[in-house]
Amino acid sequence: MFDGKIWCNYFQTRINYDNCINCARCLPKEVLKKMFNEMEKSEYKENCYGVTELITCLRLSYFRRILADFPSLPEVYQLIRGHMFHKFFGSEFEVKEIKLEKDFNDFKIIGIADAGNGSLYEFKSVNKLPTLPYPQHVIQLQSYDSLSGLKYEKLILVYFSMNNFTVFDVPKKDVTEFLENRARKLHECLKNNKMPEKEDIGLCNFCRFRIECMLSKG
Repeated sequence: MFDGKIWCNYFQTRINYDNCINCARCLPKEVLKKMFNEMEKSEYKENCYGVTELITCLRLSYFRRILADFPSLPEVYQLIRGHMFHKFFGSEFEVKEIKLEKDFNDFKIIGIADAGNGSLYEFKSVNKLPTLPYPQHVIQLQSYDSLSGLKYEKLILVYFSMNNFTVFDVPKKDVTEFLENRARKLHECLKNNKMPEKEDIGLCNFCRFRIECMLSKG
């Protein structure tokens, strides 16, 4: 959950909106306002799990829900940059944002994707264009397609950097069972206040909860 504070690299502490706006050493005030607005939209809903929570380390998703999630300015700036590129490429590919959801009795799985011309799209902002699509992004796109009932003909993954962009076709695959199992596991852990097992998917060294994770058992 976002508690209204972010990590400031300049002062090496967490600061709130007023502190950040009054300082504005890193970025213009209007940009900072946009960043905080975007973070306020990211509040989690009980018994409702997003695709991006389920395809990453479940312990990370667990910590994000029970502890204050405090992004740094560079992280939020990257999010805003992604939105800017997304808006441009969305118009070029003639797509529109759609909301997807599927009920599973005790919980719901949701996602927001881009669709157009019978295809599902996922746009990713990266520093360096990959030669192959990242597996996590592949399953993210397949997850959106599964939530839609596999109604789309093509799944298209678009990476864009500051210099160029590249496009990959993603194979269709029904991953509904995978999503349900992941969501049920996270749901039960939150319900019983029990941490999920740690999953080493290459994010541990960059995880903001790595200290809490290392101090925990399991």
